[in-house]
Amino acid sequence: MRRHRSRSLEVLPAAGKTGGFLHMKGEEKCADSSTSQIALKLVRMEEVKSAVEEHMDLMADLIQKLSSELRAGLRPAYDNFIGFFHAIDWKEPWLIGLAGFHIVLLLVTIITRRKTNFQMCLFLLTLAGVYLAERLNTVLRMNWKSFSSQNYFDPNGLFMSVLWSGPLLIIAMIILINTLFSLCYLIVRWKRAELRHRARIAHSKEE
Repeated sequence: MRRHRSRSLEVLPAAGKTGGFLHMKGEEKCADSSTSQIALKLVRMEEVKSAVEEHMDLMADLIQKLSSELRAGLRPAYDNFIGFFHAIDWKEPWLIGLAGFHIVLLLVTIITRRKTNFQMCLFLLTLAGVYLAERLNTVLRMNWKSFSSQNYFDPNGLFMSVLWSGPLLIIAMIILINTLFSLCYLIVRWKRAELRHRARIAHSKEE
């Protein structure tokens, strides 16, 4: 019995040492796996970062190409506009009167923005002015010597399109947008009144 006990006592420390060694190995394996996972995550982050950087470089190149193409395309139009602007003598009385007419019409449009019927009449008048621009250009081309120092009224109607039809179309768009906002406001008011009416009916039924 004593020998058997001594043998069991000798086995216990050996088993404790073996368990401690296995526990240390398990910890080393866990540490190695966590380190490998961290390294894998770092590699993936680097790959994502490099992909994002490549995408940003491509976007920057694309934007630069588009801007250069737009500048190259808009440059002739800008030069033509500047040449057209400098070719006109803006001190002529009839041109000053034309500019004043457009300014007064714009002010009338802004002042009467809450009068829907008047705005509709003004809208139709501006569209009529645009519609009659070609005939007006023909008449003015035939009689330009009586009021102008040079003939601005070319057969293509560029001058009339820029200084007559363009401002009228802008004013017509302003009237149209204002009318749409007014209609939306009226619809909202009508819906509110309808909801109030229904609430009153429901309240009267409950009483």
